[in-house]
Parts: sequence; C-alpha cells; structure tokens
Amino acid sequence: METKFISLKVIIDRIMMSPLYLGMKFDSAILWAVDVINLIEIPEHFVQKTAKVFVEDYRGMLPYDYIAINKVDIADTPSNFNGRKAMHTSSDPFIKAYPKRVGLDNREVELDYRIEGDYIYTGLQEGTLEVSYKALPLDSDNYIMIPDNTFIVKAVESYIQWQYLRILWDLDETTRDKVEYIEQQYSWAIGQAQSQRGLENLDKIESWKNAVSRLVLLKNVHETDYRYATTKEYRRI
Repeated sequence: METKFISLKVIIDRIMMSPLYLGMKFDSAILWAVDVINLIEIPEHFVQKTAKVFVEDYRGMLPYDYIAINKVDIADTPSNFNGRKAMHTSSDPFIKAYPKRVGLDNREVELDYRIEGDYIYTGLQEGTLEVSYKALPLDSDNYIMIPDNTFIVKAVESYIQWQYLRILWDLDETTRDKVEYIEQQYSWAIGQAQSQRGLENLDKIESWKNAVSRLVLLKNVHETDYRYATTKEYRRI
C-alpha cells in the first residue's frame, strides 16, 4: 500500500498556533523533527533516490536531502572510463580483500569512499559518481514530509513541543507539570509508532524467516557477501 505523507510545515504551523510556542524558531523545530524521525526508524519515512555527484580533488557534495548511502558506483571519469565500477565504504570490514577477491559477477573493486558531513571523500580524484541513497521526502517547497500516520504525526508534534518546553523550563518560563505532560504524550506516541515496525506484511516476514534460517544453517554465505540471504528455499522430498 502506498504511503501518504504530510508536510512538516503543516505540523509546525499547527503547533505555533498556540501562543506558548510563538517564540519557537522554525529551523529548530525542523532539526528536532529530523531527530525524532531517526528515533522512530520506520523504513517508510524514507524514499529511495539516485543522483550524480561530481567529484573534484577527491571530494563531492552529497544531495541536500541525503540521509544514508545504499550504494556508490563510478559513473565516468575524465579518462573516458566506460561502464560502472562499484565502490565500497572504507568502514567495510572486507575492504582490504576486495582487490584480490572475485565475486559471482567477476568484479574487482579498487576504490573506496567515506562520508563526512555533507561530503563524500573517494579514491577518485575527479569524475562522476552515481549514488543510490535514502532521502527524506520533500514537498514542493522543500519542507520535509512524514508519513500521514496518527501515531507518527503525534510523536513528531509532541517531541518538538517537548524540546521547546525544556528550553523554557531552563529559562524558568514554564512549569514542570507542562514539560512532564508533553514528555508523557511523546513517550506514548513514539512507543506506538515504533511498535508498528512489527506490523510487517507477509513477504517481509517470510524474508526475515529465510534470512534467519540461512544464517544458522549455511556455513558459506559470507563468500557471496550475504547477497542471497533472503532468497526463499525449497526442500525437496
């Protein structure tokens, strides 16, 4: 089922309708919203995108809506490099072995990358990367959008309120009861939102079951980097 989204701007505007939150900075509310979205960790919060990243002096700027990298390929280089070559993160525990390993697709990987802030640093001095990444969905005004789910919306809304009230509490401009009430509302809402991760469809449950079975029974899955770990198995009788 397709996920419906609601703009974060709508939620913040609704919060700021109360005189208590008129002094809240919009930018701060956005940062708090991103924090709670990461805390909930529901995959439907993110959309899958691809983008070209231009590298100069071993560094390229990532897309502004970037959250996490899925895969990085070298698309082309100034020396008219043809085709694609996969790159691997420098945090990969097998990175030193890749130049000498040949996988099922007979690839050989010599370059790696790392992410620091808004930039990707690579072993490629100059060229173009094709980056597959997770991104936050944005509306037409480039405001973050979140799933239009009652518990998720309430978790984001109450977390923003809670963070702002904590500042007011430090300044002795609100009461402890108000802070604790909003904190309780947030704790309940995020608990409900996180629990929905268990409400997966049958296909996802089947994949999870197959992954567990394979990791327990098979001894050589590391040779293919677990690429077929979720493939359904059939028992011949």
